[in-house]
Amino acid sequence: MIQFRQIVSWFLALVVIPILLIFLIEGISSFIVIGHDLSVFSEPAAAEHKHTQYDSDLGWVNIPNTFVKNMYGPGIDLKINSQGFRNNHDFTEEVPPGKTRIICSGDSFTLGYGVGNEDTWCTTLEQFDKQFETVNMGQGGYGLDQMYLWYKRDGGKLKHQFHLVAFILDDLERMRTSEMGGYEKPRLFIKDNELVVEHMEALKKTARANLFFKRNLNLISKLRSFELFNQLGLKLKENNKEEIHSAKNQDLINLTIKIFESLKKLNEEKQSTLVVVYLPRLADCRSHYLDEFLTALGTQLKEKGIFFMNLTNSFRNYPAY
Repeated sequence: MIQFRQIVSWFLALVVIPILLIFLIEGISSFIVIGHDLSVFSEPAAAEHKHTQYDSDLGWVNIPNTFVKNMYGPGIDLKINSQGFRNNHDFTEEVPPGKTRIICSGDSFTLGYGVGNEDTWCTTLEQFDKQFETVNMGQGGYGLDQMYLWYKRDGGKLKHQFHLVAFILDDLERMRTSEMGGYEKPRLFIKDNELVVEHMEALKKTARANLFFKRNLNLISKLRSFELFNQLGLKLKENNKEEIHSAKNQDLINLTIKIFESLKKLNEEKQSTLVVVYLPRLADCRSHYLDEFLTALGTQLKEKGIFFMNLTNSFRNYPAY
């Protein structure tokens, strides 16, 4: 009996304990190396965090009267006016005499991620005609639902003649979820043929913990324990996105059409014309995967009396670089 205990003790001392020490050292080293690069809450996870704040209706909005010098590089600044729009000046409720006011709704493409205020596509419209006055209501990370809700709440306060809603494929996909980048956002549903808003609560500590995990998922995945869980079949991953395809996502298409119908009605009340614009990404120009979907969407919008511009073919006529 004593001999057996001695054997076990020697086995623990010579084999088990050294192995455990190796695992311990490896684990601590992994945490130290990865922990050095982990994002902390005081550091923005995305550029938009430098000029946005929480909003109980929309999820996040621009901080009024914000100026971020060298936002996107030397000499590429960002300015938000007192009304929360990316413009260098404020707007009166009435359209100035001799002007045609255009409100531009969209995501980061419209906000002008990477360029200065003067170089956003919305502002450059003013270069085509001196009579144009453009209001930039673009916001990074917005889905079509948030564009609609923001225009309905704040854009409608300004009189205007045209409303351009520019969207990309991701803006439709974002309507599926109640969060974006770890932050909660509202969702829209169709109930009794009407748009219904599902509001969200203010961020809680659990939501911030979820934000930390999402920000650092790539780094956390390098942990050996994370890899072990994956090998054991205990997958830790982000929510999968379904691909948008006209035949498989009729509910999403119906919601998209309903939002544009509602926007058309809101614009008509303001004596404004709604124009829907699809902005293609580089992948869209190289592939014809979405052509059928966009053609079908355009046909349905035309039947509703809504102007639709699909810029994909126009972009295909230009070199990629």
